[in-house]
Amino acid sequence: MKRTRSRFVGVAALLAVALPLLAPAGARAATFTLCDSADSTSPTKAQADALMQNKYSFSGFATVTLPAPQYITWKEDPFHNASWVLKLHQMYWTEPLWYAYVQTGNVAYKNRYIALLQSWYSKNPPSNPPSPWSWAQHSVAIRSMVVSCAIKRGVGYSWTRAMADQHGAKLA
Repeated sequence: MKRTRSRFVGVAALLAVALPLLAPAGARAATFTLCDSADSTSPTKAQADALMQNKYSFSGFATVTLPAPQYITWKEDPFHNASWVLKLHQMYWTEPLWYAYVQTGNVAYKNRYIALLQSWYSKNPPSNPPSPWSWAQHSVAIRSMVVSCAIKRGVGYSWTRAMADQHGAKLA
C-alpha cells in the first residue's frame, strides 16, 4: 500500500507541473517559477555564477569544481559520500541558472541550464547508469520536478519529453 501511495504521489506531482503545458507555447512567457528546492534555499545569481564556472555547492559540503557539462561523467564523487552523489543526481541545484536567466536576460544562464539537463539525460540511460544514484527512487522523484519545471519553462525539446517519460515510468 505504501509503495502504491508513493507512486501515486510521484505521478500526481509530475502531472501537476506538466499539465499547464497544454497551453499554447506563446501563452507561456519566460518567468521564474521556483521548483521544489531539496535544500530549502532560494536561488541566487551568485549561485548561478558559480555554476557557470563549474563550481558546485551542496549544503553540508565544500564547493567543488567539476568539468563543463559536456564532460561531466555523472560518476563524480569527490567526497566519497553517497549523500553528495545523490544531490548531484537530483539536479535541483540547476534552479539558480534559470533564476539568473529570468533576472538578467543573459541567455548563457539558460544555455547552461539546458546543457546540464541534456548532459544528465544523455549520460544516464536507465539500462546502464553511471551511478547507483542515477535512477534511485529519491533522486528520480526530485529530478522529476526539475524536468517538469524545465518543460513548463519552455525547454520542450524531444529529449526533455523523453526524459519526463522515463521519469514517469520509474515513478509509476
